[in-house]
Amino acid sequence: RLGTLGQIIQWINWFKEAVSRILERRRDTRVDKIAEMVREYVMEHYKERITLGQAAEALNISQGYLSTAFKKQSGESFTNYVSAIKIEKAKELIASHQYMMYEVSDLLGFDTPFCFSKVFKKVEGVSPREFMQSHMPEGMGDSSEE
Repeated sequence: RLGTLGQIIQWINWFKEAVSRILERRRDTRVDKIAEMVREYVMEHYKERITLGQAAEALNISQGYLSTAFKKQSGESFTNYVSAIKIEKAKELIASHQYMMYEVSDLLGFDTPFCFSKVFKKVEGVSPREFMQSHMPEGMGDSSEE
């Protein structure tokens, strides 16, 4: 039905645009899916030491692609996301007043209590001890106790 060269060229351009739109949607959907899989992986493994390499291997994708896709979809780096999740869990544990700081560090897979404290302060702006003291129930110790 395409009788002229102009009609053929017009149809080829239309087809090219249609295929481009489909591929773009598929790519965006895949990036969203990867970010969701990363979030699920982190929530299942936040008690462990988590590296980009481990997550990429578990999801069967390259480290570079995981890093780029996650940052594009979430707006933050993989490392910062993992740190934020771990520190949210740490705040819950600290506020429960059931654990010593080194136990919280161990429970969340930090290499050392120093590393835990450093990451906590970077994420929250205060040390774990300062956070604990600001969330101390009334009558439970005074601020001079460590």
